[in-house]
Amino acid sequence: MHGAVLWQSLEFYPLVQVMRQTNEQFSTILTKIGNGEQLSPDEVVIIESRFRTAEWCQQHVPRAIRLFHRNVDVERYNSIALVDREAAECTADDIYSGFKDNSQLAGARTKVHKMSVAETGCLPYLLRLAVGTPYMLTTNVDVEDGIVNGAIGELMFVERDEDDTQQQITRLWIKFENDSIGRMLRVKARPLVYSKPGVLKAEWTPIAKRSANISLNGGVKCKRVQFPVVSACALTVHKSQGGTFSEVVYNYEKSQEQQLVYVGLSRVTSIEGLYLTNQSNDFKFHHGKAAVTPRIRDLRTELGRLNNHRLRTIGEDVMATIASNTSAVMLMSINVQSLNAHSLDITTDRVLSAVDLLALSETWMDNGTQAVLG
Repeated sequence: MHGAVLWQSLEFYPLVQVMRQTNEQFSTILTKIGNGEQLSPDEVVIIESRFRTAEWCQQHVPRAIRLFHRNVDVERYNSIALVDREAAECTADDIYSGFKDNSQLAGARTKVHKMSVAETGCLPYLLRLAVGTPYMLTTNVDVEDGIVNGAIGELMFVERDEDDTQQQITRLWIKFENDSIGRMLRVKARPLVYSKPGVLKAEWTPIAKRSANISLNGGVKCKRVQFPVVSACALTVHKSQGGTFSEVVYNYEKSQEQQLVYVGLSRVTSIEGLYLTNQSNDFKFHHGKAAVTPRIRDLRTELGRLNNHRLRTIGEDVMATIASNTSAVMLMSINVQSLNAHSLDITTDRVLSAVDLLALSETWMDNGTQAVLG
């Protein structure tokens, strides 16, 4: 089945609670911006109150994640962000094969060194590793375990080979904000953690080096071995999608697309952690007007279509039955498999809370057990 046909056959179930931002006013403003709706004057004032100069941000929130539209700005910021910080340097091991002479080898090296990270299997040539700063994975290490391209965490420890005279770096220990990332790998790494008490912690995830093959002209090949991470002091707005940060400095521009602006603003958990900069320092927000771009029009049309194809849940059917039988006494029987373990589930469920009587089985209670509901 083709993608477009499959999409048209899906039913729509809207998620109504925003988990990233708990402030309702900020969440409402973000929703309006994402939908291309008009902001009120007061809402525009709230957003514009978050503007600062780049110099102010560098002085007052130096460790906040920077978001830029262009890769060149991200690379420039990341290159200078670690200059004043104590950092270990890790150079990639590049192993060349297939060259005929030293001249061809030199040419291959020059070409590889000019390549972008994307062209070298997403493995950088030189890494500056500063403990306490964010890093982003550049390859899929273990998809099932959530250790995937784009995952961001804080570098906690740089492990070296103590038996090596050159003290080669063997592992990076990273703490991911999302505990589900690297959970299985952390279990496997417990013997390593226990072998270094007071140095390593169980909540840190070990990242080892990876290899990538780079094909060059004339049959020359390069095998690069390096850690699959890059500095994440700054990210493109596009790359930040899915990320959640306590502090963000967003390099805002009038020319940016509406949806891009929404993504940039919504990465932060609270408006107090949001800081905006722009090149002109005029501190004006230009995306608070009703957007009429073709992309926004298509979005509104699609949302309208989806609203007419909502998924009808079993819970909604039951609630409709309860609402249409106000004169009847409603009894519901349910297998709870431990009442004490699921008391909160019962008291917060909208269907169970709406019926008159509950018949609970498999409560796993004896005569001496007390259960409290509500």
